[in-house]
Amino acid sequence: AYKPIPVGQLLSLNLISCIILGMSTDSTLSITRRPDQGCILVTGPQAMTFLQGQLTCDVKNCPTLGGYCNTQGRLISIFHLLKNETSEQDTYYLLCPLEILDSTLKTLKKYAMFSKVTLSNITEHLEVQTPSDLNHWKTLDILARIPQLTDKTQGLFLPHHVNLPQLGGVNFKKGCYLGQEIIARM
Repeated sequence: AYKPIPVGQLLSLNLISCIILGMSTDSTLSITRRPDQGCILVTGPQAMTFLQGQLTCDVKNCPTLGGYCNTQGRLISIFHLLKNETSEQDTYYLLCPLEILDSTLKTLKKYAMFSKVTLSNITEHLEVQTPSDLNHWKTLDILARIPQLTDKTQGLFLPHHVNLPQLGGVNFKKGCYLGQEIIARM
């Protein structure tokens, strides 16, 4: 008999399959990425505060799934958010599809000028995790019910439309963030 795996377990399995975050033998942080994923590095003394005011998820609960919305509450990006606990300053990694990474980074940078943060695309500095077969990764996303945005679907969906709140990617108690007024009314 078919017995479905709880969403939380699937999400954890998918996050583990999405990225390996650990310590290498020389005590530096090592990250590998999926072949279809890119990574935005956010660092600086105000990184947590900046991200908390931009993202749908509670940045204090890393690792987590989250979203980044426009002012109308429509999703620009869905990502996995991780924090480097070993860094001396706040350091976060946003893993999102390569296809929408540049537009996500560009939009984040518009608001970053008011905070002491640095944002950069570090995709080329990360190893690609094996297996490199995209069908394997897409199957894991489907099983975990992880929604994917593309350049053609950016700005079309509210987080509710893709079940982001049910996946833990929206925190309704954390306070204001971009698009929050619209999302909270849903």
